[in-house]
Amino acid sequence: MQIRRRFTDEFKKRVVEEVLSGSIRQSAAARQHSISYNLISRWKNDYAMGRLDNEPTCPAGFEAKIAQLERKIGQLTMENELLKKLARQTARTQSGPLSKPIYTRSEVSDGGAK
Repeated sequence: MQIRRRFTDEFKKRVVEEVLSGSIRQSAAARQHSISYNLISRWKNDYAMGRLDNEPTCPAGFEAKIAQLERKIGQLTMENELLKKLARQTARTQSGPLSKPIYTRSEVSDGGAK
């Protein structure tokens, strides 16, 4: 049984950029690196969508990137609202009756047991 190989995004990106630049044909790159021609095709698609730590190069990739950023904005907005709510509650608690001293100066004993 053959062991499944794993390739880093860096390696995939380098191979795809070689093919896209025209410095090497896809079939030659497949032979050179002992990988499937179809695997390089899949990597090219991932590259176009911006999944290999690169900027997208196709409209669908830009749409996916926009959707990802919109999700991040939503998450940050929710965190921001939560932090604001906690800050309001903390401010309310600190300005409430618990923040006032329990004893006034005249009620404090001069020390020692009586």
